[in-house]
Amino acid sequence: MDIRHGFTTALAAAFMLTGTVFLASAKPAGAQELNLGGTTVSVDVGWSLLRLPEVKLGYVTALGPFNTIARMENAETFLDGYHIGVGVHTNPVSLMGVPAKLGVKAFYDDYLKDNRTIVCQGAVGVQICELVPIFDTGAGIFDVTTNFFASTVTYRTSREADNWGVALEALPQISIPGANVTPKAGIAFRRLSDDVVLNLTSVLGASITNARYAQDFETDYLGVYVGAAGSMPLPGGMTLLFDGEVGLYRASADYDGVYNSDQGQFGGPAIAQRASLSENELAFIVQGRVEVQQQVMQFLVSGFVEGTYYSYAPEIQYNGVDVSPVGNIGSSRLGTQLGDDMIYSVSAGVRATMPLN
Repeated sequence: MDIRHGFTTALAAAFMLTGTVFLASAKPAGAQELNLGGTTVSVDVGWSLLRLPEVKLGYVTALGPFNTIARMENAETFLDGYHIGVGVHTNPVSLMGVPAKLGVKAFYDDYLKDNRTIVCQGAVGVQICELVPIFDTGAGIFDVTTNFFASTVTYRTSREADNWGVALEALPQISIPGANVTPKAGIAFRRLSDDVVLNLTSVLGASITNARYAQDFETDYLGVYVGAAGSMPLPGGMTLLFDGEVGLYRASADYDGVYNSDQGQFGGPAIAQRASLSENELAFIVQGRVEVQQQVMQFLVSGFVEGTYYSYAPEIQYNGVDVSPVGNIGSSRLGTQLGDDMIYSVSAGVRATMPLN
């Protein structure tokens, strides 16, 4: 997507899990201590795994006294790709009389395209392989794109996603008695993009039908978060850093879908449809990170693992809800709708931090 490429340079570590505030406490034995009380820059490089809502576009209808409909999972639910991040934290400044570091961070996760192929063999009197359009055209439950009952239908689906965000945060330089923990708070914006393209080919002898469905799906999250970070020494001059936060966000989802086919059921007229849907919800985003850090020359280098949970992500319900009569020829459906689901990601990689002054 264009927005993905436009923000590749905005990279970062806006998983807002900063061990940076504690870098001054990492004092490897026998090494010259870095002066990290001033402005610092950190860079993340790693791998990420994202769980997305299901994509169920295809149908298999088992014929009989009561038609049984099974949905196909046409696209992969888990995607993996690379994670890149940057962050800058300033010298402590006074916020309402309290010294605090200010930070700006960005992250970008690009998930590799996944391709899936499903071949479904129809059989007269046994089953039909189907693909419903975005909304009904009036033909009822067989308002689908296949040729005849015995068609061999091939579904080729690709899915790709990206997730990026930016954050501004404040880290008060205060200590909690009895614990090496510091609070933090910030404001953040995130965008999740999920693109799916499905190409269908239905073959029965010399008769061939083609159909294509494409969706462009984006969800924006804007909100605030609070959290805390801490550190503890480890043997060998290493430091364990840990960070957690929870935020409340306004989630705005926008869906655009396009469907085109050569013909409808039983050689009916071609179908061309387009739909745009929007939804606004509240979402909680919970995040945690653990790092093991070591000084290497003039850098602090750490390996990290982090997880992020989104309580809300829209799930597309692909024209799959029947209204009376249910499951029979002549029934109608409500059309493609937006439902609710959750998503999560897990990332791992390496972070390098260096002082600017």
